[in-house]
Amino acid sequence: MNVKKLSIAAICGLVATMVASIVPIMLYYQPHSEALAKKYPNVVNATPDMVPALIGMIIYLFITALIFDRMGVKSIKEGAITGIWFGGGLWFFFNMQMMALIPGIFDLNYALIDVPISAVLYAVQGAAIGWALERFE
Repeated sequence: MNVKKLSIAAICGLVATMVASIVPIMLYYQPHSEALAKKYPNVVNATPDMVPALIGMIIYLFITALIFDRMGVKSIKEGAITGIWFGGGLWFFFNMQMMALIPGIFDLNYALIDVPISAVLYAVQGAAIGWALERFE
């Protein structure tokens, strides 16, 4: 396992995700979080605590880079395609689980918007990871 290559790929994925998520956060996720925070003030933070979120994202992206590497993803196109189905599937699963557990916060309308946005964001993330895995072979 080439930790340096995987770390570079994870960092590329993180930067790509952060840049690509700016507009969806401003247009959809932030207003949605603010509305939920008003409805459930003791449960939902309008502004998330970014420290645990970033720690989780860094670890997750390292594991994603490892998975993509083991799958043989070695290009922007392969990374984007893998990112679409990987991210779409992951967030479809997560949203369905949350709908089962806390339907007042996660509803079908949210999932119908979140899953396609997530698939696009994961395509960008996957493209960056695929590029890095090819570049830093």
